Amino acid sequence: MVSLIALEESSDLAKIGWSASLDLLFESRRNKTVLRRNRHMGPLRVQRAFYPADDNRCHVYLLHPPGGVVGGDCLNTNVRVESGANVLITTPGANKIYRSDRAHSRISSLLSIGPHASLEWFPQETIYFSGSRSRTVTEINLDKDAHGVTWDLLCLGRPVSGEKFSEGNFIQRTIFYRNGRPILNDASAATGGDVMLDAIWGWQEQDVFATFYSTRIEKLDSDWAPALGSLVLTRVEGIFIARYLGRSVQEAKSIFYDLWCIHRSLAGEAKPVAPRIWNT
Repeated sequence: MVSLIALEESSDLAKIGWSASLDLLFESRRNKTVLRRNRHMGPLRVQRAFYPADDNRCHVYLLHPPGGVVGGDCLNTNVRVESGANVLITTPGANKIYRSDRAHSRISSLLSIGPHASLEWFPQETIYFSGSRSRTVTEINLDKDAHGVTWDLLCLGRPVSGEKFSEGNFIQRTIFYRNGRPILNDASAATGGDVMLDAIWGWQEQDVFATFYSTRIEKLDSDWAPALGSLVLTRVEGIFIARYLGRSVQEAKSIFYDLWCIHRSLAGEAKPVAPRIWNT
């Protein structure tokens, strides 16, 4: 399989920003998941692994010291979870995409999950400042009997400061493969000032658009409905998808946490322990 990240057109990316890469490999040893390989270049890294729960799941925090992304930045993350390993990866805070007069930034993540392994990929929200220009691609390669759960939390502008997403553009894509075969190519895109941002068939003047993906949830039991709020639900090629449109990142996270608990319960696992970094 040829990664779409490797084929992505980059002619609009001026070589003026940070270039950073991170390569992580996890494996199961004596019923415990360990971080076996941790290579980085530039301002993108993982410092150590955590084990906050009484299981073999390894938690790591993806760090980007600059704290934001500007035009021309290229951030590439490659994660491999070997057979039987269980991993949770998150970030310490929101990812801010700053204004750019011309160049686009590019953020790409290639996540490979081996047989009987699982990856919980939970980056915190991405805030698109007005005038920002960005391309984001997340590819999740699922081996046989592998499982994954992830979310995208997109925030347009800075409503608290009165800033709307009046100019700029972004495309954010999440692509799933099963045994090398593409099964889902899901994209979110917006252009600053476009009529879609206010239209009833678009963002409806809302600031937050969030999507939750799970390989374990096949259908929702009626008993779960009160905890889910007003989501739009669907299932494509074995991938459960829930969408939120509103004004609150915290509300979206709260609802998605409930879905995460359901994802875990369907595997007969304990209720998840949220990373401590989310509370700081």
